[in-house]
Formats: sequence, C-alpha cells, structure tokens
Amino acid sequence: MLPEFSMLIKTSFNTIDVHALAPDTSQLRSGAWHATMPMDLALRFKTAGATPKAFQLKENVKTFKVECALPWSPERNESFNVELIHMEQTKSFHIGRRGTNNISIAEFTGSQRYTGEKKNSDCDVTIVTGTFKDDPSTQLLLLMRFHNMDPKTYINDEQVQELYSSVNNNNNNVIK
Repeated sequence: MLPEFSMLIKTSFNTIDVHALAPDTSQLRSGAWHATMPMDLALRFKTAGATPKAFQLKENVKTFKVECALPWSPERNESFNVELIHMEQTKSFHIGRRGTNNISIAEFTGSQRYTGEKKNSDCDVTIVTGTFKDDPSTQLLLLMRFHNMDPKTYINDEQVQELYSSVNNNNNNVIK
C-alpha cells in the first residue's frame, strides 16, 4: 500500500514488479511511504466487509513505444508498448507512522486497488509514477509492471534497471 497516493497494489505472481520507493539522495527527496498489509489486518477488513475502490485509469494515460536491444537479442531492437500512469499525492506522511504497517479501514476503503489494469491490451509494460504536492517537478517510480513476460528469465537486476532507464529516457516519444 502507498498511503500517500491512496493506492493499493495487488501482488502479481505472473509478472515482475519493480518499485523505487527508497529515498533519492541525488534529489534530496524522501521516498514514498509504503506499507505491507499484515494478514490479520486484511482478514479484519474482509470480515468488516471493507473493500477498496476500483483503480481508475485516467484519460491522460500516456502510451508510447520503446525500441531497444536486449541481452538475448543484442543484434536487433525489441519493441515494447508502454503505458505511463501518473498519480498525485493525496495525503501527507506523518513521521510517527514510519516503520509501521498499520493502515486504517478509512485508508483502505479510500484507496484505489491496482490489479494490473491497462488501457491497451497490447501493453507490455505499465509504469506508475507519482509526485508530491510540495515538489510536482519530481516524479517517483511507484510501480513498473512487466505484463506477460518475466524479464528475470533473461536479464539480471542491472539490465532491468537499464531497460527502465531506456523507457524513462524515451517517454517523450508518445504514440496514440
């Protein structure tokens, strides 16, 4: 859960998710506040009939194509359809909650639950970014989800980071 962005992310066992929630010392920016919901809390919410909101894909989802060489085919470029979804901070972090996974029922029911939604069924990668109210020019990577492919089958962590950097550098090449 990302309480600052009122977002729950359903764990996927069919894809690889990349999160960059730690502080960014190059930007002197704290990371996104994140919590993992304990099983007993999830069961209490279920018993109470609490459900989060459905994730709303905004009209301003950016769609673009990235072409880059990958380790298993360095002689030719592979093409990936990417969707970029942007979230804005909805609440401030209270320092007293650092290190806890305590989520209130109001936070849970007021959050959107991302389960892998995408506008285009041909989307290979979904990237969800977020900005803080006090620094709208800095985008944080909240989630990068690879749909229908497991990059760890072919590439290591460093190469996944290279792929993310390539996507990030090319996100101005928006296609419709």
